[in-house]
Amino acid sequence: RGGLAPLRRLARAGVEGAEAEAAEREEAAAKLAAGLVPVSDLYNDHVSRFRLWGLCLATLGACAHDDPDLVRHLWRALIYREVPAVADPGALGPGGARAAAWVRAQHEAVERDPFHAAEEEGGAAAAASSSKRGRRSRS
Repeated sequence: RGGLAPLRRLARAGVEGAEAEAAEREEAAAKLAAGLVPVSDLYNDHVSRFRLWGLCLATLGACAHDDPDLVRHLWRALIYREVPAVADPGALGPGGARAAAWVRAQHEAVERDPFHAAEEEGGAAAAASSSKRGRRSRS
């Protein structure tokens, strides 16, 4: 009975996190429904923030934004969203552990928009990469 307490805490945290994210999405939807927003705000504050990779690509295309590294990253994120993050190494045959580790690494690599990674982590390397390429244009 006492052994289930950590699992229950984890489940509660997951529910609370999901509720908080739902509230954020509702707030974002209300802002968008209130009127037009600049495309840079649409991208930065909404589609990228909520990891809507297909809409990120559409927004970049509509603005004729040219950043091949970002487009490549977004396509990878979109593709790897469809690939299970966890694989049973035994089911993958010889080299299964290596293949499962590769899949996990791909998921971790595409988890975030590279521009927001610097903001979320406060990482100097990510910030340097972002400033090197420049922020998205304010179209």
